[in-house]
Amino acid sequence: MDEGLAALIAGAAGLIGAFGGALIGGRAAVQGARISAEATAAVARYQMRIPAYRAFQISLDQFRHSLTSGEEVDVRALRTADQGVHANLHRVWEVGLEDVTTKARAITEACLAIREKVQDRELVSPQDREQAWRTEVLPHRLEMNEIIRRLGM
Repeated sequence: MDEGLAALIAGAAGLIGAFGGALIGGRAAVQGARISAEATAAVARYQMRIPAYRAFQISLDQFRHSLTSGEEVDVRALRTADQGVHANLHRVWEVGLEDVTTKARAITEACLAIREKVQDRELVSPQDREQAWRTEVLPHRLEMNEIIRRLGM
């Protein structure tokens, strides 16, 4: 074999090696970018959970205040507070973990049931309304708080 042919074969082998290296490097770069994007998205979801969970808790406080603050219930204020709970359920659902979302859904359903009982005049006295809060909402809220606490939030 003459030197020219040997150089041509060596050059072709080097070119094939370079293409192979570029292909592997390109795949690694794409995979690295994907992993980085997934990690960034996970951090963003985590950072969005805290305000969503807080907003849900605040809306529950407003619902309880509307429900139990006086002798008579302002049904419009209670409905508005219930709508706030429902709206914040959607915020939790968008970014929350499944366990928290499940509890938030149960709480939202309990708040709606209580509001309907108040509107139907089944819960008239402050004691009955407080008892409804303590038995229908509070256990779910405490469980949700424990789940959030275990998550380190």
